Parts: sequence; structure tokens; C-alpha cells
Amino acid sequence: MPGFGGILSIARSGLSTSQTAVQIASHNIANANTEGYSRQREVLSARSPETTPQGVFGTGVMLASVQRQRDGMLDQEFRDSTSQAGAYRTRSELLQRIEHVFGEPSDTGLASTMDKFYSSWSELASDPSNASARTAVQQNGAALARTLNSMASQVSALSAETTVKAQASVTDINRIAKQVADLNGQIVSMESGGATAGDLRDQRDLLLDDLSSMASTRVIEGLNGSVQVLLGTVSLVDGTAAKQIQLTNAGSVLGYKIAGSPDSIRSIGGTLGALQDVHNTDIGNVTTALDTLAAGLVKDTNDLHRTGWSPTAGLAGNWPPAAGPYGSQVDFFDATAGNATAARIKLSATVSANAGSIAAGTAFGEPGDNSLALSIAGLRDTAPSAIDTNFGSDYRTLVGSVAGQLSQANNSTTVYGTLTDQANQRRTAVFGVSVDEELIQIMRQQQAYAAASKIIKTVDEMMQTLLSLKQ
Repeated sequence: MPGFGGILSIARSGLSTSQTAVQIASHNIANANTEGYSRQREVLSARSPETTPQGVFGTGVMLASVQRQRDGMLDQEFRDSTSQAGAYRTRSELLQRIEHVFGEPSDTGLASTMDKFYSSWSELASDPSNASARTAVQQNGAALARTLNSMASQVSALSAETTVKAQASVTDINRIAKQVADLNGQIVSMESGGATAGDLRDQRDLLLDDLSSMASTRVIEGLNGSVQVLLGTVSLVDGTAAKQIQLTNAGSVLGYKIAGSPDSIRSIGGTLGALQDVHNTDIGNVTTALDTLAAGLVKDTNDLHRTGWSPTAGLAGNWPPAAGPYGSQVDFFDATAGNATAARIKLSATVSANAGSIAAGTAFGEPGDNSLALSIAGLRDTAPSAIDTNFGSDYRTLVGSVAGQLSQANNSTTVYGTLTDQANQRRTAVFGVSVDEELIQIMRQQQAYAAASKIIKTVDEMMQTLLSLKQ
């Protein structure tokens, strides 16, 4: 049977564990507002019992471990949602920028500028010999070319901006990968001695949360406490080793790869994936569509205008040209190789220098002929040869396509933002600190501490009684 020494030892273990529990609760309260902090809880167990001739007797309580309240599955669910939310949020922002390039509907957008251009041809058809009407055609043609130039420039600038943002994200990912690898080493070292590196694990999880918004990640924890981080199907971090990713931009196609490896990282997801998709697909499609529209505008306008005649073109001495009985061979837009694009479209040198060179009809010597002006005005509603639909319809389709994709991206941003919030609430319910709960825990431990103290006082009184009997 244990004596007073055994009882005092049991009481002392109770005092010690209660004191430790209060310290842990205090640490939780102090970090209640610390981002990414996971509440900690003591795990107590009975000390090894003592076997005596009189039987087996307990020896008190001990602190088995300090556990961090965390659920890895809830973390992965949150990170998956975060990756999707980050991707759609970035996609939405970039598509909104593209939509702003169009600026539709407005009086200065391409649709309005194009309408003014074709309307000026209709006005010229109403009065083919009117010099002011020719000047209006010249000015509206130049305005249309400048609008396409401006749009192409803005789209090109956005393309360059996505590359800069992608490089910044790559730099952040490489920094986080190194930090996670370093924390892996510290955690393994600390926990190899039996301790729990709760605060270091919190730092690592916070970094992994940040990483998941930039790319789709999967985290696999090893038995020794370190984690492996997969980026798509590629291992980014494994133990204390961290790989670096690189941005590739071959032929204006944005991509990513592991440094030192020729293989590209596919399905990277997150912000990086959205930047890649918008740069390579959406901006590429808009650029192609604008270039196609510009090429069609140049070709079909010039094909008609070359057959025309103007009484003020100054071409009478060379009439008729060798190419045909009526062709003035004057291009309305510059048809020099490489200039039939949205970025470089402009009026021909002849039309730019002299509005009088603009033809209204095809009949030589007939100032009242308006057939050519009517034909060019009709391009607004007919199918040009360079593209498969008319100019107005083709542009409306392009604007509508971007608007539809933006709407989908906005809806997906809302959906995945809600899923992310819900996932975060579920995991916060596990690791978040409730000050009220911690205060209750402190009061509970305070009572346990007081009870253990009462045991010591009782033993002291018993010992005094025993000593008094021996006197």
C-alpha cells in the first residue's frame, strides 16, 4: 500500500498537468486572432500503476502529448475549392478587362465607329460629287482604323500583363515551396524527440493555403511529419527538397515547367492556370478575330474601291488603266504586306493625302454614279469574302462570346467562393479558438488544481495527526 509519499506524488502530478493545461489554454486565447493558428489540446493519461503486495495502485496523471486540432481532409477540401475560386476569380477579372477593351455599347466603340464609316459611304452615295461627303468617308475610315489599332494595342498590353502576373505567381510559388521544405526539416527535427511542433505546422499549413490559390495542389503527409506537395501531377516539395518552376513563353504561348526538366506542367489550375488559359486561348481568340475582321475590311473595301472612278482623283491622264476599263487601282486601306491586321490597319497613302481620290462610282466620266459607294456601304450587311459573316455580325458575335464567358466566370466565381467559405467554416470549427471554451477549460483546470492542493493539505494534516500520536 502506498504511503504518504505516493499520495503526494499523485497530487503533484495533478498540479503539474493542471498547470500545463492552463498554459495551453492561455496560449490558445493569446492566439485567438492569429491567422492560421490551430487550437491545441492536452492529452492526459494515467501514469503506470504501482504493483504492491496489497494490490495494484495508480500513481497519478501525466501529459501524454499536446495535440493540434486539425483535420487534413477538411484542409484539402478547402484548398481544392480555393484553387477553383482563384482560377475563376482571375479569369473573371481578365475577361472583364477584355470586355472593357470593346467598350460596348458606347459612342466610341468599334461598333459605333464601324457604323459611322459605312453610314458615310451611304451619304456619299446620296451625293457622289460632294467633296465634304468624301472628306467624311476619309475621316471615318481613319477613325475606324485607329479604333482597331487601339483595341489591338490594349489586347496586346493585357497579354503582356498576364505574362508579368504569371511570372510574379511563379516567384511566389518558388518562395513558398522553399519555405515549406525548410519547415518540413524543422518539424521532423522537433517531433523526432517526441514533441509536437504545432506552431510550425500552422505556419506550414498557412503557406499551403496560399499556394493552393495559385495552383492546384495535393498534400500528402508522411509518418515523420513532413509533407509532399504535388503541383498537378508533379512533385514540387518532398521532405526538405523543393523544386523550382519556370515560366515558358515560346512563340507567345504561355506555359510552366519544372526547372531543369523539359516536360511542361499540365492542368496546373489556380491563378496560374487561369492566366495561362486567358493568355493562350481567350486573348489569342480576340486577337485572331480582330485581325480577321481587319483583313476582311481591307480586302473587301479595296477590292471594290479599285474598280471605282473619282472626278477629282487626278487620274484622267492615266485612264483607263491597264488592269481594266474602269479600275482606278487606288486602295482605300493600305494593303502593304503585314498591314492588314488590327494593330497596323491604316488608310492608303493616296486616300490619306487626298480625300478626292475616294471613288463613289465605277462609270468613267459619270460624276453622278454612286454604284461603288452603295456597294461599300452594303458591306455592313453582306458577307465579305475574307470572313464567313458580315462585319457587324462578326463583331457582335465576338463581343457576345466574351460577354457569355465573363458571365460564366462570374457565376463560377460566386459558386466556388461560396464553397470555399463553407469549407473554411467547417475546418475552422475544428481548429478555430473559442475564447469562451478556453475560459471554461481554465476554470475546470483551476478546480482540478485546487483539488490536488486540497489533497496535499489533507496529507499534511494526516501527517501532523500521525506525528502527534507518536509523542
